[in-house]
Amino acid sequence: GATGNTGATGNTGATGNTGATGNTGATGNTGATGNTGATGNTGATGNTGATGNTGATGSTGATGNTGAPLLSAIQAATAANTIDSLNFAQTWNFSTATSQIPFSLSANALTTGSLFSLTSSSASLNSTNGLLYVANTSAATTGMVARIQSSSTVGSGLTVLANGNVGIGTTGPSQVLEVIGTIKATDILLTSDARAKSKITSLSSENSLQKVCSMRPVSFKWNHNGKPDLGVIAQEVREIFPELVIQNPDGSLSVRYNALVAPLIGSVQELNKKNQTLEIQNRTLASEASELKKEVEDLRKDNEKMKSDIQMILNKLNEKK
Repeated sequence: GATGNTGATGNTGATGNTGATGNTGATGNTGATGNTGATGNTGATGNTGATGNTGATGSTGATGNTGAPLLSAIQAATAANTIDSLNFAQTWNFSTATSQIPFSLSANALTTGSLFSLTSSSASLNSTNGLLYVANTSAATTGMVARIQSSSTVGSGLTVLANGNVGIGTTGPSQVLEVIGTIKATDILLTSDARAKSKITSLSSENSLQKVCSMRPVSFKWNHNGKPDLGVIAQEVREIFPELVIQNPDGSLSVRYNALVAPLIGSVQELNKKNQTLEIQNRTLASEASELKKEVEDLRKDNEKMKSDIQMILNKLNEKK
């Protein structure tokens, strides 16, 4: 038959679960710019920029007043031009000099007097730096401070290095005092106070004698001047007494001859002991020899007596015949 009428709509069912989020839509147009915010705190100062180019040289200034005459222009000394600072010290500053000779004196025709003289008439002169003060006030330990050269030969005079070493006859002293040549003195003192020493030990006299006897005394000539001399060879001494040999900065070796006195004294003491022993032995042998001589003399007398007795017996036997 015909379809019946549609029934009434039922009640709405419960809301289903939310579906997945859809894709983000396109970005909308930028809104209008807002008002400028308040100014922030000043930032830290940046690094200094590179130095700009030097500006153009300015105009030459007006010529200054003429200065005092140069030292080279000083004429023969008179009351008007002598260098007399009266109550004021003079300072000549050559701090900008590099390879120049800031102050030079020459007198090729000088026959009497002095080229440079420092004198004082004060009877109570008590200057902490002395009448002449030459110093390198920096902390330098290399280079040369002063040199007094007695001839055209370099090193013929006295040299003072920045490290305090002084050389006579050499410009490169390797010790506090180094002399190339002969030293003449009436006396030389060497510190030997017990208060300046520690770990003092007596040397073995027997060992000293053995070591001294193993040393080789030599004669030789010096290479630098051909002068003949006597002594020892440092390389050989170092094998026996290493504490007596010093190696110089240039690698050469030196011997402390004065320290050889100690083992030499020990050697003499050992020889004295041996001599005393020999003297005792000699006295003993002499005494024994004297006793033997006496015994021999006694035997000789006994022999003479025996010979006399035998002769008497023979004589009596002959008489009975």
